Parts: sequence; C-alpha cells; structure tokens
Amino acid sequence: MLDPYIESVLIFTGINVVLALSLYLPVSAGLLSLGQGGFMAIGAYTSGYLTAVAEWPFGIALLCGGLMAGLVGLIVGIPTLRIKGVYLIIMTMGFGEIVRVFFLNFEPTGAASGLGGIPTYTTLPVVWVVALLALFLCFQINGSRIGRAIEAVREDELAAEVIGINLTKVKVSIFGLGAFVAGIGGSLFAHYATFIDPGQFSYARSAEIFMMVVLGGMGQFHRRDRRRDRRHGPARTIANRRRAAMAHDRLRRAARGHHDRASLGPLGSAPMTSAETPILQTRNLTRRFGGYSAVSNVDLAVRKGTIHAVIGPNGAGKTTLFNLISGVLPPTEGQIIIDGIDVSGARP
Repeated sequence: MLDPYIESVLIFTGINVVLALSLYLPVSAGLLSLGQGGFMAIGAYTSGYLTAVAEWPFGIALLCGGLMAGLVGLIVGIPTLRIKGVYLIIMTMGFGEIVRVFFLNFEPTGAASGLGGIPTYTTLPVVWVVALLALFLCFQINGSRIGRAIEAVREDELAAEVIGINLTKVKVSIFGLGAFVAGIGGSLFAHYATFIDPGQFSYARSAEIFMMVVLGGMGQFHRRDRRRDRRHGPARTIANRRRAAMAHDRLRRAARGHHDRASLGPLGSAPMTSAETPILQTRNLTRRFGGYSAVSNVDLAVRKGTIHAVIGPNGAGKTTLFNLISGVLPPTEGQIIIDGIDVSGARP
C-alpha cells in the first residue's frame, strides 16, 4: 500500500505527462500554443458534468471530454492556424482566457462557484495506463508516414507544400489531436480533484504545460528516430536504391511506349513531330505582388527533347516564374498548360 502523499504525487505526475504530450503534438508540427489550459478545462467540465450530474459511466465521460476538446480544437484550428509564430501564441492564449471566462459565467456547471460532487474515478493505474497509451500514440505517429509529413511541415512549410503535403490538413489534424489529449488530461484531473473551478484553468496552467515541454525537450522523439535511422541506414539505402532503379526502368519503358504512340499521330494523319507537341506552355503568365509585377505576360513553349534556359539579372522574376510553373504561387493572370491540361493555380 502506497503512502497517500506518494500516490498523489504519482497521479499528478501521470496527469502532467498526458498534458505535456498534448502540447508536444502541435509543437512537433511547429505550432506553439498557450491554449492547452482551455482544452483541459473543456475536457474537465464535460466529463465532470456527465458523471456528477448525468451519472454517465466514467469511461464514456472520459472519452466524451476528450472528443469535446478535440472538436473545439478543430473548430479553433481552422482559422487560427493561418497565422504563425508569436501571433499564434497570442491567439491561443486569448482562446484559453475565453474558455475560462465562459465557464466563469456558465450556470449549468456552477459558474464562478465551480463544479463539485465529481466522483473519484481517477486512480494510479488508470492515470498511468492513459499516460502510456498517449506515449505509445506519440511514438507511433512519429515513426509513421504522417509523422514524417509533420516533421517536413515543421522544418520547411514551403518545401513540404511543394512535395504535395496538405499543410492545412496536417496542422489542423495535429492541433485537434493535441486538444483531444489535453481534454483527456483534464478529465483525469477533474475525477481526482472532485471539484473544479475556472481559476484552476487560467493562463498559468497553460504556461505550466508549456514549460514542461520546453524543459523536457521538444526533440526527444526525433533524436530517437535519428538513432534508429543510423542503425538501419545501410539496409534502407540499398532498398531505396533498388526501388529507385525499378522506378527508373518503369518510367523509361513508359516514356518509350508514349513516344512510340505519339510518333504515329492520329489515325490517317502524318506522324507527329516534337515541334508540334509542347509538353509545357505558358500563355500571358503574370504575377503581381500589390502594385509590383514580378512576371508580366510570359509566353513559353517547351517541347520534348529540347533544353531551355531562363536568363536575367537579380530581380528579373526567374524564381517567381519557376514558382508559378511548379504551383508554389498561383498566377494573377494567364495559363499554365502541361501535356494539354490547364493546371493554372493547381497545387504542387
């Protein structure tokens, strides 16, 4: 039998592990948030109300608290994640205060008097089972394809978008998942404290969670992955080279077949020549930044088997032209046609 004080310390340690992991998830995508206290409050009040007033089972109430926080995280994330850096921190800080003031005036959950009579369902085994599940979730995400996409977004958003990663989908999803985990942590807290009030979920709570992540090390999972990559590096290199060689052979065969079909031309007509079939065309391609035209009315035709160069001084618009063609920037006017298909404004 553990001493009650030691047991209390271990329970709060487990709850703090869950809350720290809830912030680690968005931080792993480069999203600094000071609103985890608000998501914690949503989970705590939702599950506490369901068990104390509606008399729902603890397991269902715990899940509902996390789902409610995750849903709010998704709703908040869609408009909020269009901004970055310190502005995102300010926005999430404001969200946390909005949640606190809401529960300060929300009568069904006791308003300023708080919500009491919550059953004591949070025990040491329950807390650490949830904490280990949250750790397992983070490790699984970090070693998956989704984890690599998250890391790419954190390191360079532009490069991630160029290779086809949907930035909004990745950011909103990981932000909502972090909110879900914070809601679970809040539910565990409510069912151990048995009484909650808005003052327990102030800005200080969000700052405390943020400091846990900062002092604990935001890159620990990534260092583990790099060690694993070094350990399996030679085998992966050989496998990747084999895949690249096979892909190269397939592309070469496909290109040869495409060339043979294209050279025949339409039925009953003369064979087509490379001069008649541009694989890339731009028509009146223009890009303006405010009143400044970086690219203006560019007409370009690139045919199969030809080599082209874009030459000009610094500031002539060469990089902007390539960004327009690759889809990094949408054109203000004009068309981009690849293999006869208009791809103007399409994603990379």
